[in-house]
Amino acid sequence: KFPGQPAPPLGMLFKMCASVESWLAADPSNVIAVHCLTGRGRTSVVIACAATWLGLFESTHEALEYVAKRRGETVDKLTIPSQRRYAQYFANVLDGVAPRSEPLVLRRAIMNVSPDFEPAGNQQYNPGCRPYLQFFKAGKLAYTASWTRPGDELNFSSNDDLNKNTLATPGDAPLIFNIDCVVHGDLLVRCRHKAADGSRISMFRAALHVG
Repeated sequence: KFPGQPAPPLGMLFKMCASVESWLAADPSNVIAVHCLTGRGRTSVVIACAATWLGLFESTHEALEYVAKRRGETVDKLTIPSQRRYAQYFANVLDGVAPRSEPLVLRRAIMNVSPDFEPAGNQQYNPGCRPYLQFFKAGKLAYTASWTRPGDELNFSSNDDLNKNTLATPGDAPLIFNIDCVVHGDLLVRCRHKAADGSRISMFRAALHVG
């Protein structure tokens, strides 16, 4: 299981493929069934990686193209960028590019645009968003960072501090989040907006392997 992850963690992808290979080799009549919540992106990534692992395709990109064609869709519509990224990670390892074993320090994250996430009907409407980033490791929240204008010294490591976060208008972009956090392995990043009424809205999420 990999709750909240757009794609299986890299190590799990290889375990799945090895399990598929062992099961199919055990008996010619054996078959496999792959599914996820929607039966689309994550399912397609696992099938593409397994088919490449078994030598049916030269690359995961070729395998994904085949899966999408069989479904009558394009790869871009069937999968999201994080899923295609993990398929490429898998291909890189097959090509001999091993992930780093040493952890890295994530210094900062940059958002090149400041999206407008305030509801238009809100009486306190202001264009922009109050963004903060959440970093998840193995399904658990590991770190939180919020954007502040240059010169602000607030530390956004707690919910109390998040209540003070600043409205980022379109003119404030690019938005720089100072993080300075040690990261390694599979990482899920979620960007949320704290609305004027106090509600929290997820703006986007991305999965990556830091290695």
